[in-house]
Amino acid sequence: RMEVCEKAGVKDKPNFLTISNLHLSQNLSLNWSQTRKFKGFCRAAGIKYDSEKTERKVRQEIVNSNIFTSVDIPLWHKDASSSKSIRKHQVIQRLTPAVYVKDLKSLVTERMNLYEEEGKLCFENVPDNEFYLKFGGDAGGGSTKFCLHILNVKHPNAKQNVFVIGCFNGKDFHPNMYEFMAHLDDGLKDLESMTWKGRKARLFLMGDYAY
Repeated sequence: RMEVCEKAGVKDKPNFLTISNLHLSQNLSLNWSQTRKFKGFCRAAGIKYDSEKTERKVRQEIVNSNIFTSVDIPLWHKDASSSKSIRKHQVIQRLTPAVYVKDLKSLVTERMNLYEEEGKLCFENVPDNEFYLKFGGDAGGGSTKFCLHILNVKHPNAKQNVFVIGCFNGKDFHPNMYEFMAHLDDGLKDLESMTWKGRKARLFLMGDYAY
């Protein structure tokens, strides 16, 4: 590319927009470290990027704009000095940061429209008036995550098709689940009653025994 530009007399380096790079990183499921390596390769080919600080700021603005809500909720955590116990763990209750998607119906509508534009939707063995969603999650790595899948794609469990719609730091103890689910309840009810282009949503639940 550099040789072609040189022969063509092109001296200005093209600038890759921050928002475009964020979309690219998301679609390729790149973390920040992988994105740095990718940008380094592209810079060697003469492409300019904004700083990572700028990208992180723009990303945070997008998150804060209309997608996620953050709350502090009382959750139970392991504490060896406590006299109370859950699942044979000594625990103590404290306010804990948690986040969740504000509008699940809009999220699903947006993704269904995008999948349709990209030709990724498939409705084999699905009634003509339905589409399928799956909700659930699991605890691991010190946090409990809640996920939503649109099942009418070829690989619904691929990481690019799994949407984390809620998360808190802590174990999936029943009282914690009960407390957090109160914030997702209205959104899930909206999914159960939503329609997309004449198809009614059917919501399935998933999770291990503890979940």
